Parts: sequence; C-alpha cells; structure tokens
Amino acid sequence: MAVVQARIAILEDSRGKVLVILPEQQLLHLALLNHSYKRALKAAQVGQVKKIFVPTLVRQAQFMDKLLSLPLILDHTLKDADVLAIYEPISGLRFELERSRLTHAQVFRFALTPHQIDSRLPTQDDEQAILLAVDRFTSLRIKERLADTLEIPPLPLTAQKIIMLSSNQEAGANELVPLVEADPSLAAQVISWASSPYYAAPGRVQSVKDAIVRVLGFDLVMNLALGLALNKTLKVPADVPQGVDSYWTQAVCCATAMEALVKVMPPARRPSAGMSYLAGLLHNFGYLVLAHVFPPHFSLINRYLECNLNLASHYVEKQVLGVTREQVGAWLLQCWQLPEEVWTGMRHMHNSDYRGPHQEYAHLLNLALSLLREQGIGHVPGESTDEVLFELLGLEPELCRDAIRHMLDEREQLNLIAERLSLSA
Repeated sequence: MAVVQARIAILEDSRGKVLVILPEQQLLHLALLNHSYKRALKAAQVGQVKKIFVPTLVRQAQFMDKLLSLPLILDHTLKDADVLAIYEPISGLRFELERSRLTHAQVFRFALTPHQIDSRLPTQDDEQAILLAVDRFTSLRIKERLADTLEIPPLPLTAQKIIMLSSNQEAGANELVPLVEADPSLAAQVISWASSPYYAAPGRVQSVKDAIVRVLGFDLVMNLALGLALNKTLKVPADVPQGVDSYWTQAVCCATAMEALVKVMPPARRPSAGMSYLAGLLHNFGYLVLAHVFPPHFSLINRYLECNLNLASHYVEKQVLGVTREQVGAWLLQCWQLPEEVWTGMRHMHNSDYRGPHQEYAHLLNLALSLLREQGIGHVPGESTDEVLFELLGLEPELCRDAIRHMLDEREQLNLIAERLSLSA
C-alpha cells in the first residue's frame, strides 16, 4: 500500500473555502491553480485555519466528514496514492487520509518541485539575476550601475562612519559614543535595547556609554548600531504575509540566537560575537530590498508565502521573481562595503553544503533560524534541522537547543524590543 507524504491547505475567495492537497515539500503554484480552477483563491485567514484544525477534533469521524464536505482539489501526482499522510503547517497536525475518501476531488497540475523551480532559472551571477528580474518585473530604466537602476537610498552617514570605525583596531567607546549620539533616534534604540530586562543590567541605563561599558560591550554595540542604522534605510512594508512573525521579531530573535550559539561554541572556533550579532540582525534585510524594488510583485510573493508556509522563502521568490531576498540583500550590503562576513553569511545561509570564505557565519545563521523554527518562530518548521550543521560548527545539539530555549524564556522581553524598534524605524 503506497503512503505518500502530502500537505493540506485551505484557500478561499468570495465564493467560499476550498481544500487543496499536494506533495508536502512541493510549492503550491497559486497562479497555475487559479487558472485551472477558474477562481481567485488565496490562503484562508490563519485564525480560521486554527479553529478548523483543533488537535482534539481531528481524530473524530464527524470532523473528517465535515472537512471533506468542502470542495477538494488534488495535485495530479497524488491521484494514484492509496494513503496520504497529511501535514497541516499552521496547526502542525498530521493525520492520514485514504484515497477512497477523496473520490470527489478535482485533479489539476499545480505543484512544483524545488528542482523544477531551479531548472527554469538561467545560470548567472547574482547581479545578472537581479538585473533580469528588474527588467522583467519593473518599469525602472536600466542604467550603467545596478545601484543607480534600483534607486536604493544611499548608505546612511552614521552607518558609513561606523563601518570606518570598525576598521580601526584602536577604536573604543570614546570614538563610538559620539557617532551613535549624533543620531538621537539611533541612540534611543541602543539605550532601549540595553535597558531590556533580557540583559538584566543593574540600575538604569542612562546613556550610550553606559550601554557599552556596563551592559553590552563595545563590539556588540558597534554592530548593533550599524544594523539598526541600516534597517532604518528601507521601510518595513505594510503588506506582509499572515502566519509569519514580523520583520523586527525575526531580526531580534535571530540576532539573540546567534549570540547564544556563539557562546556555546568551543572558544577556539568562535567567530566574532559582534559580527555574528550583526549577521543575525540583518539576515532578512533582503526582504526590505524586494519590497522597495519590486512593489507590484511584492504582494504576489506574500500571497504565495501564505500558501507555502512550510517551505523556505527562497523557493517562492525564485518562482515569482527569479531572484531571492538573500541575493539582493547580500548584493546591496556588498555594495555598501559592509564586512564580507555579513553579506557572505546572508547569501549562503540556506545552503548547508556551502564551503568557502566565512562559512561559519552562513552555517550559524542556518542553524539559528532552524532552531528558532523548531520553537515556532519565523516560518513554520517544514524542514528539520540539518544535523550536519552542529558538526561543522563544533556544537553539541542539546547544548544549542537548551541555549535557544533559555533565550526564549525571555520571549516577552524580546518581543518588547522588537515592538519598540518597529515603532521607531
């Protein structure tokens, strides 16, 4: 008896809800489905899906009868399966369905494998891929320099000065403090960050210098200030995918997770704590770049993400645009002359096979995001953590998971930091 791994999604439009079943690790091609089915479907509201897939109800016969009373669409690759092992990403529930119960399903082709997505893209470097996407999906006039074409705001002066300062081996708090205090908003953010109960600083943090000397240290504040300055360059879009944590929540949690993982690494193998923190804070910066450069298609990306919560975002972005947030984000940070460790880590953070310069930052980001997903932060945990990452970084799996759980004991405080940053950005 053939058992096939599948996932279920609830889509809806003005005419009502529809069940969609496809292979678990394949992408739901929303445009292709809507074209075949002659509807304008999109993902149902997360709250509604949670009310439908309640753990105590799923095993009851009447629940399945009611669920399968909805119109049902099946991807053609599943039509010969005897049993479908179903995964519902929002609730995390798994259950089995016999194919005999799905005889009323309409069958279409609408799911894509990762190989199908990758194979349709031409082989080219990142800059060529970005230019091709700009040419196809925007009305921007192609100029001699890609930076001019994309009309990206210039690197903030504060960030430029911090980058210059970071190359000065003799620099310390006395040089960093006036740079940060020259930007009152940035200074307030640094003080607010250091004042969080998460860091348990004794007494009140009264100044940027206080934040450096008593709480966070020079290296961390320098990279924190740089990350905050860059994240203020581009606005967080109003249209975001439902079911995914906010930009600032992901940034704060990833940065803090990177800090926690570096602390449990063998001392001889630890990368820069401050640089790791910066890489975590900026890991999703390319998302802001996509929103800035591709506004007409950015909404479409979000609708696809909502239908494919268990898949990594780069599959969706490759399908819709032919370029990913990691490509455009890393390219821009490189243009701005940020440390190579940061943009290299960003570019390769989803590739556990990457072996090259600064691979430890890419693998740390990959591991931090995977462990956060295990705890329900970021995208839904559709893919398990690649255990080879622990070996590559010289880390003990249980030590890492304990460090992340301990960090998330202060989730309320981390959320408060993220909320403050979102209001001041």
